[in-house]
Amino acid sequence: MSRLTELASSGRYVELEGLWLDSLSGGLDPDEAAGVFRILVGAGEHDRADDLLEVALGETDGTPAAFALLERAAPVFGASEVLRPHLIEMMRDRHLMLGPLERFMEDSRILKPGCIISEAWHRLSWLLRFDAGNWVLHAVHGPGRILRITRTHAAVDFGANRAMEMPLDSLLESCSPVSPDGVAVLRRVDPAAFSALCAEPAVLLARLLDENGGTVDRASLGPVLGPHAAEIWRALRDAAKTAEGHIESPERIERLQGGGLEEALRGALSSRQPLSERVARMNALLKAALPEEQRMASGALLADMPDLRSVEAGARFELVWTLIQAAGEEEGGRLAELVDPLTSRALQALSEISAPRCRRDFLSHWTSIVEPPALEDMTRQLAPGQRQALLDAAAATHPGWAETFLRGLVFGGTDSDLLLWASSVLLDGVAGDPGDRAAIIRTALDVIPRGRAENQRRAARTIVERAGEELRALLKSLDARKLSNLSDLLGECGPAHEAGLCLEIRRESSGRSADSGRTYYFWESDFVFDSPSAIRRRAEAIEKLRTVEIPAAAATVGEAASHGDLSENAEYKAALERRDLLLERMSRWSEEFGRLRPYPMGDLSASVSSPGTGVRLSGDDGTVEFLLVGPLEARPEEGRVNYLAPLGSALLGRRRGELLELPGRTGRFTVDSVRILAEGDLP
Repeated sequence: MSRLTELASSGRYVELEGLWLDSLSGGLDPDEAAGVFRILVGAGEHDRADDLLEVALGETDGTPAAFALLERAAPVFGASEVLRPHLIEMMRDRHLMLGPLERFMEDSRILKPGCIISEAWHRLSWLLRFDAGNWVLHAVHGPGRILRITRTHAAVDFGANRAMEMPLDSLLESCSPVSPDGVAVLRRVDPAAFSALCAEPAVLLARLLDENGGTVDRASLGPVLGPHAAEIWRALRDAAKTAEGHIESPERIERLQGGGLEEALRGALSSRQPLSERVARMNALLKAALPEEQRMASGALLADMPDLRSVEAGARFELVWTLIQAAGEEEGGRLAELVDPLTSRALQALSEISAPRCRRDFLSHWTSIVEPPALEDMTRQLAPGQRQALLDAAAATHPGWAETFLRGLVFGGTDSDLLLWASSVLLDGVAGDPGDRAAIIRTALDVIPRGRAENQRRAARTIVERAGEELRALLKSLDARKLSNLSDLLGECGPAHEAGLCLEIRRESSGRSADSGRTYYFWESDFVFDSPSAIRRRAEAIEKLRTVEIPAAAATVGEAASHGDLSENAEYKAALERRDLLLERMSRWSEEFGRLRPYPMGDLSASVSSPGTGVRLSGDDGTVEFLLVGPLEARPEEGRVNYLAPLGSALLGRRRGELLELPGRTGRFTVDSVRILAEGDLP
């Protein structure tokens, strides 16, 4: 510690001022002066720091020594109307030829009287790196070198798009400055050296951590590492796992600073981030440490817990819970005192807890201090995935409550989704009176079409997989009218088809049809039939969407986003609409593809019309032939009719000699012949 900083630290300000004046005559060390300013500002002696700075600048104004002093002082000071005008003057002298200098100073707020100098200087220093000859990194185009920059525009060389012109606003929003010696620039200027560096993941990781302040995020590495970023990221994670003092997760790698795990934990908890984020950081630190380190550091924190003034009750619970788990200690009532019985507060707390086991323990504590009405209220408001944990916890504290409550939801409830969830839980148990289970199934079948997709899916699967015998017995007990109504009710419900529920109903219907002499045709199933070549073309189209068109549309969105204000960027909006259209098309085609089947050649016959056959009709105006095909092959103008369309449906199941009427046509027609389509009939 120098004599000046010693006097500042001890509060001997009169002696400090005398020595300061003496030091000016012999040349004041800028670093030593900055140390004095830092001590004075930290002690609240802002005016004294201003006075010393003003004296020093009066002696050195306009000299290199003054510029050095200003640069050291700027990161230290808060609001200072002594320092601010000198910094502005220095910037205008140094960067006379930089077109956007005034814009940069305005954006940094250093032109605003009363600004916080340290914050404004940090922002201005970052903006000043946007200058001709410097490198920037774009999220889509990767590294580029600024060729020229003006007050409103810039030209950047991104390699493939040479001298790309862009508004200054777009440059600042879409790019960040990077070092010319950084990994991103190395990939551009020396691909061979970059490849050699990637071949040594440990060396690459150390370099990336050095460049990024000890932290590397996966999301930021795409433009840095290029098209092989995912593969390189896996290698970096493997290197981090074997390197001492590193934290790795699927999305981030971090290098611990010195001081040990306990100090790192206390540092994480003392930050100004929301408590939930601090707890997540603490969890990452614990996972990266050895078991004995975890136990010692967690025990020390539990014994001397910092004062965590936060409204995040769930995060507080998870913090203490995590430390208890890591320390291997008994809970000892420390968690119970963190649980509020009020339902709304308990729900908020649950939303702040990330670990599933911690949520279960929270619910166990909560159910032990509340009465059944609160349990019912909580169950209705909980997310479906957390309701089972509540039922499990309540089983120990309120025996018998769960079944009574669930039956009430099924037989007396009005909420379709809660009814389906309760039905699934009750049917998932193998016990229960058969008549009671049949009543639950019947109630759920009527409600399935009104529920959300995930509840429809769970209820349908549970009925088929866990209560299949009871379902089949119930279906047999229904008369033909009720069975037909049930089939119509569930016919448009996708999850019911996926789970096989509709198939069970159709089997019962077809069995009765067989007994009555009616033939059950293959096209009356849940599948959609088409030619093998059409199905193959649709598969190729889906793959092209997934691998070519959608990635290209996403790249176009990124390209358009770099061209200016998104609120007035028509190109960006058009690119976004194009991408969303392709995503919707892929989703729809993929869902339809799962139901596609080729024509079952063994079931095709020239005696009855079906998908994959041609039907020749004669009428008052002569003869006409319709080819009954699937929706992918249908071209009505060419005589290829979708068998699912009204005209196609009217032609299905017809035999030679039958008379029929066709939708959209006058007169009656006679079936002259039926033939199985050959390969040459379709493109």
